[in-house]
Amino acid sequence: MIRNIAYILLLSTLPAASYGYFDNNDRFLNWAEFEYPDLFPGQEETQTENGWTYRFYPDTKIYLGIDESSKVYIQGGRYGEEPVEIGWRAHYKDQYQEYYKTHSCRPDFISKEEIYKYHAQLREQAGMIRMQRADYLENAAQKHSDYLIANDTTGHTEERYSPQFTGKTAANRAMHTGGQSNQVSEVISYSRTLKSSIDRLFSGIYHRFIMLSFRMNSIGTGYSVKENQCGHNLVINYSNSFINHLCSYDSYKGGTSYSGICAVESRKVGEREFKEAKNQVLKENPAFIIWPHANSIDIPVNFTGEKPDPLPNYDKTGYPVSIAFNPYYFPIPPDIISFQLFDDQGLLIDEVIRIDQYTDVNNKLDSHEFAFFPIEELQYDSEYRAELVYELDGDHSIVSWKFKTRSK
Repeated sequence: MIRNIAYILLLSTLPAASYGYFDNNDRFLNWAEFEYPDLFPGQEETQTENGWTYRFYPDTKIYLGIDESSKVYIQGGRYGEEPVEIGWRAHYKDQYQEYYKTHSCRPDFISKEEIYKYHAQLREQAGMIRMQRADYLENAAQKHSDYLIANDTTGHTEERYSPQFTGKTAANRAMHTGGQSNQVSEVISYSRTLKSSIDRLFSGIYHRFIMLSFRMNSIGTGYSVKENQCGHNLVINYSNSFINHLCSYDSYKGGTSYSGICAVESRKVGEREFKEAKNQVLKENPAFIIWPHANSIDIPVNFTGEKPDPLPNYDKTGYPVSIAFNPYYFPIPPDIISFQLFDDQGLLIDEVIRIDQYTDVNNKLDSHEFAFFPIEELQYDSEYRAELVYELDGDHSIVSWKFKTRSK
């Protein structure tokens, strides 16, 4: 184990050779956690920011990071506030190879059924309907997941002449695999385990609101792991089965209609039929959704960003609390009068940032979605009480609930 800073600095005097082996920073960070548990306890999430890849360890208050040139740095805790260079990532090649002879890096879910089960569990705990698996969404998600691995890239967009291209957008890909509608949403996460991928998606408000959508009732997932490397991607696609079915009919020839909704671009759907298809799903879901849901446990203590970032001026905040109102039951969105968060001593958390359609820097939230970010990280193993007051038609209503953060 690393005994002191002198030992670490000694590594930086070695020649910088042959570091191509470490083509995945996650693999190095995993090895470091195993080899030096006194410095890097637990299995923390990988963060990326301004060219850095790093993990933060709350127990020791230490950061371990790699810059764009593959130099390794340590910062915080016993090592002080300034980053200390400890060598090139490649210097650990021999130790790392030996480690991976006996340690695999496979996903923690052994089947897609377990992914669906965990996803459904979270939605149902929030009071939402169970989604239906759709083959065309699953095929589209899996093909995009494979595309990301094949091209060593990230994101929702595919390039036409790249290997394994199936469509530029999620909607294109879903229609390529048999979908009749272009009403498709997609979320993607890159993490060390599939469970943490889903948890991470729920921590980001834009992704959370998609995964807790009142409008979608169909789902398909895909995941891929790069050979001989840690980490993977998880792709989840969503759609509305009633709209998809509506687009399988001949073009509407009656009164008011919409175009640009179906895979066949010229196909029209009736205004009334389209509204009914949307409402079929909306009315089966609750009037509003809060997250973390009431009496939830094991909630993360912080938020470290998503793409796009709702708080670009903050590296880290407390875990966001959110509420979304179902437009079927709230045709006119209510006004949020106040939101308060109290710790387990009953003390008010003073600094909370509110984000709604008017303050969202990325213009992603609609008029029915609201998120609240405590400026400071929440405390581990603590119970919090949230209280929200909203007004509709002159009447005030209070929503109050509790949740508990995870243990260290």
